[in-house]
Amino acid sequence: MKQLLWNAKDFQCSEKHYQMMIDCVEPLLDHLHELIVGQKGALTRTILALLSTGQRDLKDKRAYLGSGHILFVGPTGTGKTILCKYLGTLIGGKYRKVQGTPDLMASDITGFEILSFGQSNENQTLKFREGPVFANVLLVDEINRIPPKAASGLIEAMAEGTVTYGDKIFSLPEPFIVLATMNPSESGGTYSADQEALMDRFMFCEYMRQTSPEEKLAITHRTENMGNLSLEPVAHCSQLMEIRQYIFEKVHVDDEVRGYCADLIDAVNNPGEYGLFDDELSKLSGVPLFRQTPPVNDRGMLFLVGAAQAQAFIRYRRYVNTDDVKKIAAPVLRTRMSLLSPTATLTLIDEEGKYKTKNDLVNGLINQVLEGVPLCAS
Repeated sequence: MKQLLWNAKDFQCSEKHYQMMIDCVEPLLDHLHELIVGQKGALTRTILALLSTGQRDLKDKRAYLGSGHILFVGPTGTGKTILCKYLGTLIGGKYRKVQGTPDLMASDITGFEILSFGQSNENQTLKFREGPVFANVLLVDEINRIPPKAASGLIEAMAEGTVTYGDKIFSLPEPFIVLATMNPSESGGTYSADQEALMDRFMFCEYMRQTSPEEKLAITHRTENMGNLSLEPVAHCSQLMEIRQYIFEKVHVDDEVRGYCADLIDAVNNPGEYGLFDDELSKLSGVPLFRQTPPVNDRGMLFLVGAAQAQAFIRYRRYVNTDDVKKIAAPVLRTRMSLLSPTATLTLIDEEGKYKTKNDLVNGLINQVLEGVPLCAS
């Protein structure tokens, strides 16, 4: 039992809140930083995704659906896969992997029924065999290689925490989080990564940056010393579920902060009312900027609030302010604002112009929103 150093005068949180951070969240972050060099923002957002909630579970009003699934985008070799594998070990949960391929089927993800025989080969029964989605941490590697029909096996699991097969509904283990990877430099011959229904289930879209020369040197040293790395769980699934419920119920979100979240979404959906995207829209001459109308739906609002609550929690605070919202708004909005119309992508990206890549374009639009929407009084 750790010695309690909590003092009400020093922290804007309860003693229970403080102890949850010290016993569970801080060790998780420390061990991830021991393994992964750099990528500090991605590691923090991974923990936020693990702790975030989206909505109350209708099957059990006492439960809270964790909806903080995260999509990692970036070149190969930046630590995406090893991060996902190691996270499952650290929380003492079940880790599974789905490798994206063009011939993947939904049953390869959710599971399927097999014919089972009795000892006399007379009693035949159908038995459901669970697929890899029945895990606490599910890695979907190269999600842009999964065809839309197979992706349907993920949508229900990510949104509702269940799998429906025939007339039966199976509940997934808790917590359940999907960590997906996408390599944008190797997209030839694959299916579109911009499947609206699937992308809408992700809370965060996180870009994995290239490491610096100093960080590359550190990677080689840590690889040599891998034998000294602790691979024992430092948290437990039951602790994470308790933290999720605490965040959902105890981390307060004022109506003014909720209003700020709503204004951010409204600015994306109605940019003309906020004086946003004027240059981009003028170049498009009436062609839609985004593939969806509106680009950000009500689920995006739940994600913004839920992620901001988790952000306030890891800052040892029992209430959310607008700084928390701004801190996590970009990866939440990026999930939806990355779904640009094909014409917008071709027209606005120019090697000699303002936006040289799609990443530049999306980040530029997000920055306009964050700068153009006034903060509330909190």
